Amino acid sequence: MSKGFLEGCRPFIGVDGCFLKGPYKGQLLSALGRDGDSGIFPIAFAVVRSKTKQSWKWFMEQLEKALGSLHWFTFMSDIQKGLVDTFEDMLHGCHHRYYIIKDTDKGAYEWLANVPPRLWLRHKFEDNSKCDLVVNNLAETWNDNIGDVRDKPLITMLEWIRSYLMHRNQSRRQWIQNQTGLLCPTIATDLKNLMDDCRHCTTRKTGDDIFEVYYKGANKGVNLANRTCNCREWDVKGSIPRIHAIACIISERGLPENYVDSCYHMESYFRTYNHIIYPMPLRNLQREVGTDPIHPPIVKPVTGRPKKIYKMKLMQEEEELEVMKLMQEEKELEVMKLIQEEDELEVVQKEVKLEVVQEEEGLEGL
Repeated sequence: MSKGFLEGCRPFIGVDGCFLKGPYKGQLLSALGRDGDSGIFPIAFAVVRSKTKQSWKWFMEQLEKALGSLHWFTFMSDIQKGLVDTFEDMLHGCHHRYYIIKDTDKGAYEWLANVPPRLWLRHKFEDNSKCDLVVNNLAETWNDNIGDVRDKPLITMLEWIRSYLMHRNQSRRQWIQNQTGLLCPTIATDLKNLMDDCRHCTTRKTGDDIFEVYYKGANKGVNLANRTCNCREWDVKGSIPRIHAIACIISERGLPENYVDSCYHMESYFRTYNHIIYPMPLRNLQREVGTDPIHPPIVKPVTGRPKKIYKMKLMQEEEELEVMKLMQEEKELEVMKLIQEEDELEVVQKEVKLEVVQEEEGLEGL
């Protein structure tokens, strides 16, 4: 996976950790990239006991062994526990973006007010990442994909992820064979929509490859040779010309797709998924490697009332309440039945008494 990332993806990595639901708990740390069609590309993952500075440092060290120096990558995170300190100590000076929303965590938002804007404001981002993401939705999508196996035993979970990635890579390779064109489909569609909108732009050429563009009441300067624009969208993305630049390219009778970075080409997409994840033999056929055996993690007792016992007690109490309710309803029915029988008996007695009186009156008349 690391080779595919280096050969076809942008230098942008999202890192995140999600908790495991199995008997041994722990955290699954992940590093994710974006492929040429703007999909997620898992680079590496590992199971650790908890999200701490020590575990994040170990994970980043393993990532560095696989990718080489990490200083030229741009990282995105949700300010995970221990991760910020790891970047400060291990990767000081590298580009690191924070994802936070004011409505979600006002305290964190106020904290970010004292953080350099280049770390979390899009218009201040560096140009080399070729990505303007300000949310860590790569990790959220990945966590959703593996959500059903996070409660499995560790080896079962890791084997499922390996098999999932193996099949995913193969399906991407098959999908590529049916595609035509220079650009990946998602990028081609995005570019077409921008080309349709650029008819509202007015362009004026002011020099070689330099233009002034009027759009929605604002003027922007575009330099096609340097692939820059005053709006900073083309600079930050670093790969796809935006509406101002496309208007200039079309006015020069050029093809906008020729100005799209090679990371969005189908050729780069093919290189990304061209590396095969080979099948693994069954456990009883795997050869010994001479290392120490792997022991199960230590299970820590959970503080507080055990959930299972609490749920069982709650269910038992609910069943008892239901039985009492049924018994009460049965008693009420019996009482109502007795009252009804007494009323019927009283009516019968009155009828009998009336008949006796009538017979007595009849006898007196004779």
